[in-house]
Amino acid sequence: MLLNHVPFPIDKNIAPDLDSLRDFLDTAPKASKLALFRDIQLNYILWDDEPLCSVVTEEMIKMGLADEAARIWKSG
Repeated sequence: MLLNHVPFPIDKNIAPDLDSLRDFLDTAPKASKLALFRDIQLNYILWDDEPLCSVVTEEMIKMGLADEAARIWKSG
């Protein structure tokens, strides 16, 4: 089964709305979540934005990416 990629808008000059981000993560396919994690890490220093970092790393852990989540927290 092929799932379509659903993008979440990321703008390095505007912090993402965390409620919208959580809603997106609740329904997005895995490929879209992975693309979002990439885009966020390219545009933000996650450990400088603890609420955003928490949302991202919590979802990573749910997806079985605990090592990556730990790496993000350790880099701060």
